[in-house]
Amino acid sequence: MNKRYTQAHQQNPWRLQIQRFGLVLLLLVVLVLSFFMNLNFTARAAQAGVQVRLLEAERESLIRSISANSTNLALLTSATTMQNRAKELGFVPATRADIEYLYIPNYIGKQPEPVTIPRSVADQENFRMVPAFTQSIWDWLYQGTFIMLDKEG
Repeated sequence: MNKRYTQAHQQNPWRLQIQRFGLVLLLLVVLVLSFFMNLNFTARAAQAGVQVRLLEAERESLIRSISANSTNLALLTSATTMQNRAKELGFVPATRADIEYLYIPNYIGKQPEPVTIPRSVADQENFRMVPAFTQSIWDWLYQGTFIMLDKEG
């Protein structure tokens, strides 16, 4: 009863050729799609790189412009320039006789701002971080390995 049955029917050669051609065509389509996807990603990355360079150049230009404007502002608000402008506008230096002080009832004045006191050196020496936050992963693995070896004997 253990006869081996052989298939009496064989595929037509043209069907086998169509199957092989379909497989080759499928592989070709997958390769072409992967190539174009890679090309698309590369083009996007290159475009992003160019955009980054343009933005960095614009940033540097803005930094230079801000520096130039800060320099101009410093020149315009220097003490000698302000004194010359005040003289041109007709201002004269105030004397003690020209100054008037006004009393405003119920005015509290400026409130002092709280200032935090930095830690002293002694406090910083007492402050220690937990070793779990300071050891590297390799230290942690070696420590765990040695603990396991000690437990096993």
